[in-house]
Amino acid sequence: MNQEKKAQVYDKESRDFLGDVVLCILKYFPTAGRGRIHDLICFLEDRITRDYGDPWLALRYEIWARGPVQVDLLCDLTDGPWLLKDAIRRNPDFPKDPREFLPVRDFDLSDDALLEDAIRKFGGMSDEELDDALRGEDSLWQRECVRLGLWDDFKEGRAVVSRHRLDLALLLDDEGAREDYREQCAMARMGNAK
Repeated sequence: MNQEKKAQVYDKESRDFLGDVVLCILKYFPTAGRGRIHDLICFLEDRITRDYGDPWLALRYEIWARGPVQVDLLCDLTDGPWLLKDAIRRNPDFPKDPREFLPVRDFDLSDDALLEDAIRKFGGMSDEELDDALRGEDSLWQRECVRLGLWDDFKEGRAVVSRHRLDLALLLDDEGAREDYREQCAMARMGNAK
């Protein structure tokens, strides 16, 4: 697989949809912080890929010691928002107020039944359950860490970041389905670049 790094470009529709995902998470879990929001989105993309075999957000994830990381999203939630500025803003009263982010606009859950169902079903996972799903023994992240020779360095604290991408297509059993998934992701990303 080509590991060449290219900037992921987000058109307005993609930014709005990602913003809707964050708004939906905040609607059900108003005190969700940046780590929880990030990890829930990673988990939901993993789960939807497994269950439906299609890209959901078509985001690129890197393999870091903390687990799968979508760098743009993590940076946006940590230092922004920029990509999500039309959906959320930082709460000026945080940490006095437990809400780190406040919605800028409303989100109607009827717009995306899949998202609503996924948030209701998996959003209430404990931090330990979410951590196990993303980084546990049977996770794609851990299998790829071992395959790429990163596991020991991450486990021993000798490395924090890798430049390897996590190929979510590997969640699918059939090679034809994997290729279809990769092609759909590439097409979605090309559409964003226009």
